[in-house]
Amino acid sequence: MERWRKIYDALYVKKSAIVGKGLYTRVRIPKRAKIGEFGGERIGLREARRRAKGSPIVAIVELDKFAYDATVGSLPVNMMNSNHPSCW
Repeated sequence: MERWRKIYDALYVKKSAIVGKGLYTRVRIPKRAKIGEFGGERIGLREARRRAKGSPIVAIVELDKFAYDATVGSLPVNMMNSNHPSCW
């Protein structure tokens, strides 16, 4: 079993004090540990910015040449709602 699988299996989603729902775990996560794969609909940067404009909650991650819209799909990791750099 891959090391990150133990952490991934311990993840759960519940109401968040930040906004909406959030991702939580029952185990300690070591520094720089992988906890899963982020995903969603792969879209262009222009479309990502169009979708995010004026939206109170943005679930879009921009990469170099494309973005993922995490509102599409149901991966638990997509529920991360922290702006802390350790999450990315």
